[in-house]
Amino acid sequence: MPSSPEGHRRPGQQPISTGLAGIASVKGAAPFPAAAIPRPALPHAMGMLASEYEAARILLGRLEPAGWWLPGVREAAVSMILDAEQAGRNRRLVGRLRRAGLLPGTMTPARRERRTEILAGQTPERLTAELAFWARRAVHAAPWRRGGPASRWWPGVPEGYDVDYLFRVLLPRSAWLYRTILASAACQPAGSSPHDAEIVRQAVRDLAGIWHGPAVIVEITGQAGGRWLIGDGTAAAVVRTTPASFVRLVTGHTAAEAEIGGDAAAASALLAVRIPWTPLGLCLPLARAAD
Repeated sequence: MPSSPEGHRRPGQQPISTGLAGIASVKGAAPFPAAAIPRPALPHAMGMLASEYEAARILLGRLEPAGWWLPGVREAAVSMILDAEQAGRNRRLVGRLRRAGLLPGTMTPARRERRTEILAGQTPERLTAELAFWARRAVHAAPWRRGGPASRWWPGVPEGYDVDYLFRVLLPRSAWLYRTILASAACQPAGSSPHDAEIVRQAVRDLAGIWHGPAVIVEITGQAGGRWLIGDGTAAAVVRTTPASFVRLVTGHTAAEAEIGGDAAAASALLAVRIPWTPLGLCLPLARAAD
């Protein structure tokens, strides 16, 4: 983004602020410290996950045959199935694999690539059925996979991730993103859900966990939004955007669509940070799941 004393904005929009006094007066509410956002309880997170999977299944079931060939539709559906399969597979084989000295529930990059090829050639009916099957398995797998390092189930995941974080944060986030991307690719309204606000809050918390720059206020508009302070001290800048734009932006799924004010360099640097969004995004920054 180019630097400007008036802040960054899209054409036709007014900047949020041209200085710290303006930042402090936006909506007149004190920002909530992002680092203090609590993690969702596991039952709530699994309810979110089940809801996202079901919404995606319904969307896929309504598509006309030609809709399956719109750019991005089949890819999003296959990726969603693979994440659900990774979370829910091999429950009955765990004991046998352990006794054999093999890692349980693994999905290596080579196997994922092969599964992608297989699923990509399936009929719409088969893909919809695959999503329904693995979605149930993923949701039901959470209670018996709680605790311990995530690498036990996802080989290659860096140290510091735990299984609770994957089930309580990453899987709901991944499903939400794939569902909204799927809706966009299929030219269907993504709509809103009761847990949009939770998806946004967890993204804000993860961003706060890996941000080491000046304090920045993040203001998300709409019913799923809020105002949070990322970093310590007095805010140097403010960023304002919508819930969908924010989550897609910080996970690397879209170009920046945000108004910023105050310290343009600090705000731009914050918007360049990327948070994890899928259990298989192994090269993304680490966000720990401390309660």
